[in-house]
Amino acid sequence: EGWYNVTVNGVCGANGEDSVRVTDDELEARFGYAFTYGRNFSFYDRSLGFPHAYLWDFGDGTYSSEMNPSHLYSSTGFFTVKLTVWSDCGMETITEDVSIFNLSVEELENTLTVYPNPTQGKVNIRLENNTANFDVTVVDMTGKVFAEYNDVDENTAIDLTDLSTGFYFLKIRTEDNVIQTKVYKM
Repeated sequence: EGWYNVTVNGVCGANGEDSVRVTDDELEARFGYAFTYGRNFSFYDRSLGFPHAYLWDFGDGTYSSEMNPSHLYSSTGFFTVKLTVWSDCGMETITEDVSIFNLSVEELENTLTVYPNPTQGKVNIRLENNTANFDVTVVDMTGKVFAEYNDVDENTAIDLTDLSTGFYFLKIRTEDNVIQTKVYKM
């Protein structure tokens, strides 16, 4: 496995050099996704085998060829997302069902942005139409509390660096509301 220089000595002086990558990784399509806010999702490729082309079918009649696209669903419901990847070794496809639920009153009142999502470490939170500081609790999918931040403003980054890879809920408490959103820690 690795990069190798190859020299070809052909007949009649047809010689050449190039480098090739040799790998034992088979192509396997994989992906993850994270809810950002409202009906907006971030999708990210986790495929093995060094794919070089992507086709996302979001299950609502729209498509993307980006490696890690974002997508805004126009309605709620259940959608089957399909990722097809191509490499020099072929093509692979994977599908997964995604549930889009109704927007909460809090999400409509406060435009919530959590970025970057997915993240490798710190995330920033922006709440439009909110002028006061807020509290943030980081909770895993089982409800276990991992961190609490008090009196946070939009200039405070929430540090997820030490958490394991996976989805976490951010419970954001303002003076008037509690808003919950998901973030994916890579």
